[in-house]
Amino acid sequence: MPNSLFLTKAQYAADRLRAAILRGEIAPAERLRVDELAAQLQISATPVREALRGLEAEGLVVSSPHKGVRVTDFSDSDPTELYDLRVLLECFATARGADRLQPRDVATLRALGQQHREAAARGDFRAASDLNRQWHMHLYKRAQQKPYLVEAITRLWNVFPWPVIWYASGTDPQETDYHGEILDALEAREPGRAAELMRDHILAHKDYVLEQLARRRKSPRG
Repeated sequence: MPNSLFLTKAQYAADRLRAAILRGEIAPAERLRVDELAAQLQISATPVREALRGLEAEGLVVSSPHKGVRVTDFSDSDPTELYDLRVLLECFATARGADRLQPRDVATLRALGQQHREAAARGDFRAASDLNRQWHMHLYKRAQQKPYLVEAITRLWNVFPWPVIWYASGTDPQETDYHGEILDALEAREPGRAAELMRDHILAHKDYVLEQLARRRKSPRG
């Protein structure tokens, strides 16, 4: 149950469900039934419904008259467009960060990068995914005082096929070198170089991901 001094029941439900979806504990396209969720979270149905409306606004779930509420399925999106939009927005945010990062931000990003490398090396993909998201969002939040850019990037991340990325990446420690190289360029005040490295980072597994998603679409669903 939530601590009433800090979270409403709807916020509590949204936080729990968001974390479960982003970590893959609730699968893409899985249906979310309000009564079941309310029982699991030990709260009433009303805050669960409110939480689901908020998650729909974030792009994490979708609702329809015939299918109810379900987790967003990345196969419903155009993955090529997702890549194009991520490159456009995230490279822009990265370049802006070159003049805005403070020493404390650099220290935070260095620490997150180290933790990310350690999680990937031991094969803890759930932790690696969380840390990867923290690293990127910390950088992007420093790029602009207004939240619009980060909100747009967050929505793209919420429907991106991360499980396919994890499978492609494996435990290769070279996969996390991009973070350090990007940060080096930002510290050197080289926005163009930082943006170029971010582009390479985002596109590293594009062909593999598109191929796997194409196969998934051709396979019959259970």
